[in-house]
Amino acid sequence: MWSKKKPVAAQTVDSEPTNLQTNQPTKFAPALWARTPKMNNAAIRSTGGTVDRVTSRLGVGLNIKGEISGNEDLHVDGQIDGLIRLDEGKLTVGTAAKVTADIVAGEVVVFGNMKGNVRAKNRIEIKKEGSITGD
Repeated sequence: MWSKKKPVAAQTVDSEPTNLQTNQPTKFAPALWARTPKMNNAAIRSTGGTVDRVTSRLGVGLNIKGEISGNEDLHVDGQIDGLIRLDEGKLTVGTAAKVTADIVAGEVVVFGNMKGNVRAKNRIEIKKEGSITGD
């Protein structure tokens, strides 16, 4: 009543939002959003040595004849006849395992008995109760 301020006109629901600095309608750029690459979860994972690797397990009651290949670590307690190829993975032959296979892996640790040729990129470790018959 006694104030010299003018009342602010209320915006209607259907009006476009405005940029307060320029009083121009805000323009959205959906074309820019369309060019934005999708998020790749592999890019989030660290490639350092602290990454926890997934270990698959082959239980005592499993028997496999054939080829096993992959990039994960593998712990074997069952019976395998064939070829095991784990490029950078770690193969652990458990105490109950019976492995007759050629092995190519990043690392091999033997607690049980195995027959076959073993090639590892990093190391081959034969524990006290373990044995390998082959090259």
